[in-house]
Amino acid sequence: MIINTDTQNLLKPPADLDLTWRRKLADLLGIAFGNYFNRIWPLQLQLLEIVTEVEANVTSLRSRAKALRSRIPRLRSEGDMDAVRTIQHSADELFRQEEEQLYLRDCLLIIGDHIAARLLDPDTIRRFSNFQPAGFIHGKEGLESEIRAAESFLARGYMVLLNDLTHSLRVGDLTLRKGEEVRTFEVKSNPRAYQSKEATRQIEIPRSIHDYIKTDVLDRRHRISGVPDVMAGAVRVDSDVKEDWHWDIAGQIHKALRNTGVAHVVRGRKHYLVARRRAVGELSSTLDTLTANGNWVVSNIRRRVEAVAEVSPFTQWFRPESSVEIMAGDLIVLSAFGMADLESLFAAKSLRLVWKRKMTDLFPLRASSTVETDFKPDERFNSCDHQRLKLMYGFLAVESFVDIVAFLLSPEAAAQMKEKLSKYRLNAAEPSARLLDPETGSDAIQ
Repeated sequence: MIINTDTQNLLKPPADLDLTWRRKLADLLGIAFGNYFNRIWPLQLQLLEIVTEVEANVTSLRSRAKALRSRIPRLRSEGDMDAVRTIQHSADELFRQEEEQLYLRDCLLIIGDHIAARLLDPDTIRRFSNFQPAGFIHGKEGLESEIRAAESFLARGYMVLLNDLTHSLRVGDLTLRKGEEVRTFEVKSNPRAYQSKEATRQIEIPRSIHDYIKTDVLDRRHRISGVPDVMAGAVRVDSDVKEDWHWDIAGQIHKALRNTGVAHVVRGRKHYLVARRRAVGELSSTLDTLTANGNWVVSNIRRRVEAVAEVSPFTQWFRPESSVEIMAGDLIVLSAFGMADLESLFAAKSLRLVWKRKMTDLFPLRASSTVETDFKPDERFNSCDHQRLKLMYGFLAVESFVDIVAFLLSPEAAAQMKEKLSKYRLNAAEPSARLLDPETGSDAIQ
C-alpha cells in the first residue's frame, strides 16, 4: 500500500510541452550547466524576456477565459444552451492553454534553481525557500532598476542571480556571490523607499539568514517544512554523518532502461522505478506489485518542477536532455522506500518510529528513543521533514536519512545546539538592517 499518495496522482502526465520548447529548455539548461559564469548573466536576461512573455500570455488567456464565462449566466437565463456549451468549450480550451503556459514557466524557473544550487549550499537555499513565492515578473515595478543594480555588481566582480527567476530564492531581489562572500540585495527604484518599514523588514530577513550562514544560529521566527506555524529559531549542528546522495543514479537508470520497458534499480533500502511514457501501463503494474505488501512511500521526482523548492532540482543529477524529458513526462522516475525498512533502520539506532497514514508527503512521522535518557526531543513536530523531502525528491539514501535523524535527536546534537545558541547570544550585537549600495559599496541603511 502507498501511504502518501496514489498511483493515479504519481503517474498523472504534466501539461504538454511541445517539441520546440523542449529543445529550447535543453539549450538553456546546457548554458546553465557550463563552467563559465560570464555566460550566465546573458542567459538570465534571455530567461527574463521569455518568462515575462509567458506570464503575459497567462494573464491574457486568464482574462479572455473569464470574460467568456461571464456571458454564461445571461445565455442560460435566455435558454440558449447551445451557446452556453460553445462558450464553455472555448473557455475550457483557454484555461488548458493557461495551464500549459504556467507549467512552462515552472520549467523555466527550474533553470534558475539549477544556477542557485551551483551558487549556494543546500541549507542556505532551504532557509531562503521557506517564504511565500514571488509573483509574476511581468509588469513588476522596478525591474529595470534591478537589472542596473545587477550589472553594477557584475562589473565589480560579483556573480549575480535574479531571484525572481527561481522557485527557491524567495527573499530579496538579487543574490550576489564573490568567493565565499554571499549577499542578498533588495532593490528600490526610489532611494527613499529604503527608509520604509516594509523595506527594513525585507532587508532584515536576509540579513538574519546570512548571519545564520556565518554563525549557525537563526535567532528569529521562521517557517519550516510541514509546520503551519513558525519556529522560534534554528541552530545548525556539526556531525560526522557521511551523506550518500546516489550521484550516479542517472547513469544507472539509463543503463537499466536499455533492455527493458521498466527499470527497477535498488540502492540499499531505496527503490527507483523508471520508464518511458510509452511504458506507463507496465510501470503502473510494476509499482502495484512492489507496493502490494507492506506500507510504502513513493514520489515522482518531476514534482520538483512545481513544488518542494527547498530541495535541490533533479538537474543536479541528470543532464539537460534527460532533465527536459523528466519535465515533459517522457521519462518517469519514481522513488520509493518501505516503512518496514525504515522502522528496522531506526530500531537499530534505538529509535522508535511512530507514523500515521495520510495522503501527503509530510504525513505524521515522529521518532523517539527507546533508551531512557535525560534528553527529551520536542515531539510537537514531525521528525526532520526537510530531510524527508530530500529523501523523496533529492536522491538521498534511506540509510543516510536515518543517520541524520538519529544524530539530530541525540543528546550530542542537543548539547551542540545549546552551546552554539549561548555563544551566539553572548556575542550578538544590536541588530541593524544593513544593505550594500550598488554604486558606492556602502551601507544604504545604517
